Amino acid sequence: MNKHSTLWILVVLCLASAGFRWKMGTVHEDYDDGLFRHQESYRSIRGMVDDVSARRRQVIMGDAQEFILGYLNDQARRVHLGQVNAPEKQRGKSLFTDHEFRIEFETGKDVVSREARAGFLFNVESQKRTMRLRTTHLKVRPDTGDPRMRRGVAKGADRGDSWKVDELAFTRRLPREKDKKDS
Repeated sequence: MNKHSTLWILVVLCLASAGFRWKMGTVHEDYDDGLFRHQESYRSIRGMVDDVSARRRQVIMGDAQEFILGYLNDQARRVHLGQVNAPEKQRGKSLFTDHEFRIEFETGKDVVSREARAGFLFNVESQKRTMRLRTTHLKVRPDTGDPRMRRGVAKGADRGDSWKVDELAFTRRLPREKDKKDS
């Protein structure tokens, strides 16, 4: 090999290495830009998650009477019980507060079938775990259709699957917030 061909080979190799270095530099810049965009997206998503979890804690621990009433009405509508009202009573204990919701049915809708009653109770207690509503009072009797018969029908008599709900209450137990003097 002579000097000129060696020189050309070296020039071609230098140009190829410069082109390769330039290409790798752009790939590295693209990688850095993508990593930066990913980190910014992650920070944004993390901020949204923190915001949503803070809102959720406020809904769960707050006095959301309208939220609970809407939930109970939704469950009653699912089993065709109509509108319900649920006034709240609070009873405080040492470490927790009981929020009791006594269900008041629409006029004429307090007579329900066994399936509707069971579906309503099941859905209220199990569908929304964040609410943790539990049935604490349930008093039903067979409905005879005759308002004079308060005690129901005689044993062994044929009767339909109509039940009058005399009393129904759900309780939600929440921990008490610590007083400032306790902290």
